[in-house]
Amino acid sequence: MSTYLQRVLDTPAPQSEPLDDRMVPNNAGGYAYPVDDKVRTHRFLIIGSEDGSYYQKERELTLENAQAVKRYIKEAGVAAVEHIVDVAAQRRAPRVSPGLFALAIAASADEDETRKAALDALPIVAATGSHLEEFAGYVNSMRSWGRGLRNAVSRWYSERGAKEVAFQAVKYRTRHGWSHRDILRSAHPEVEKDSDLWHINEWITHGTVPPERENLAMIHTFIRAQEETDPNRMAELIRAERLPREGVPLPMLQHDQVWAALADDMPPLAFVRNLPALTSHHVIRPMEAQWAVERIQKMRAGVHADGTRRPAPVHPMNLLTAMMVYRMGHSVDGKGSWTPVPQISEALDEAFDQSFSAAPSTGQRIYLSVDTSGSMTWNTLGKIRNLTARMAAAAVSMAIARREPNHIIRMFDTKMIDLHVTARDSLRDVMERTEALGGGGTDLAQPILNATENNIPVDCFVIATDGELWAGDIHPAEALRKYRQKTGIPAKAVQLAFVSNRTTIMDPEDAGTLDLAGFDAAIPTILHDFMVN
Repeated sequence: MSTYLQRVLDTPAPQSEPLDDRMVPNNAGGYAYPVDDKVRTHRFLIIGSEDGSYYQKERELTLENAQAVKRYIKEAGVAAVEHIVDVAAQRRAPRVSPGLFALAIAASADEDETRKAALDALPIVAATGSHLEEFAGYVNSMRSWGRGLRNAVSRWYSERGAKEVAFQAVKYRTRHGWSHRDILRSAHPEVEKDSDLWHINEWITHGTVPPERENLAMIHTFIRAQEETDPNRMAELIRAERLPREGVPLPMLQHDQVWAALADDMPPLAFVRNLPALTSHHVIRPMEAQWAVERIQKMRAGVHADGTRRPAPVHPMNLLTAMMVYRMGHSVDGKGSWTPVPQISEALDEAFDQSFSAAPSTGQRIYLSVDTSGSMTWNTLGKIRNLTARMAAAAVSMAIARREPNHIIRMFDTKMIDLHVTARDSLRDVMERTEALGGGGTDLAQPILNATENNIPVDCFVIATDGELWAGDIHPAEALRKYRQKTGIPAKAVQLAFVSNRTTIMDPEDAGTLDLAGFDAAIPTILHDFMVN
């Protein structure tokens, strides 16, 4: 064979060209492998599509995902509903909105069995009144309120019991353009007259004040609270009946004693979201913050005595965003400010790591790499404008590193970046140093090429990225094949995806590769099972 022909055959395809006929164009001008509808749906359930991505507007990205979800539900039926339920029940996603949207699609399916499974799952996926109101908005745009839907919504109320329904009615009076009044008037639930639930429905739909009964005490407390002007008496009302913040008139939320009362029984997610308010109102103070630190420390995943895994009460990404906002010392809109208490920031840092699913260390050699290219500067988790995809990717990589003793962490765009990061560095420091980097092009083969050129023994490459490659001279799949060939190590590779787009850099036919949604709270468990098996 001539030298010219040999050189042509040995030259790998650049990322701007397909490696084989299975590849498709991505959004950045490169080529990658298409993900199937199940993977695309899972990415959407975990990541969502709020604010779109660097390359796609929110509407375009959401429409693509919606079509994938519809196809997946059509093909998988009940199994697809079970997938939606698993993500919700195990608290694997930071937001429930994508799951509610997917469940509404399933509840509108043509197949009777799929619709029934989706409606039966409503109380699991829609865990709160706010979730129910959001689901109602979605499903109302997709189908009529037939008997099945009306019965499912009626069960949502009846199975919770009157006392819980009263709490939900007070806390979530109107959300997402829907109210409990709208829902009850659409569902027409049949309840026994003069029962506690009947009186709650009458209060919601007609404003009729219910009788003084134990299960209806929340409503009476709420009514009295609307007329209260003394903050000390308001604090007493809050403590007497667990009145939520949403039931307190806005003028009363200016008083420290009111926030102190609210803090007594505030649910975990509400607690971390309200840390700025609790600090600005002197409920959390320097040198007197241990009680708050201990509450944050409880927000971790674990294992029950029978060996089953227990999800954390607050998703890791919600803890991360809480930490980002708290450290700023001012609200996103600039209307509020506080002086952060260092112990709280440190507790949130630690809780972020511990809130991922409980899994033992693999003991294997892991090369963690974070894509810091320009497209990874896009805002993630929508409303937190200063949390970019690459900051989130760095944080998740740190959480993995702190569990795995045999690791290295590297940053890259079209080249490897000399940023010394260790598992002992603070999460805040790593995220800030990552964000300070410039944003170049995207060559997702760089980590594997770096390990090949420097003879670094690796059992698994973990590449945190949006997957929008285009700049490299060789595809990651081909670089992985060459690494295995040169070293003799059957190295595995994982893409941690931080955008719910349509492609992956991992070859779907390579059993040694895996595609994961980067916000999945179950990442440590999935990684462990993938790497040790």
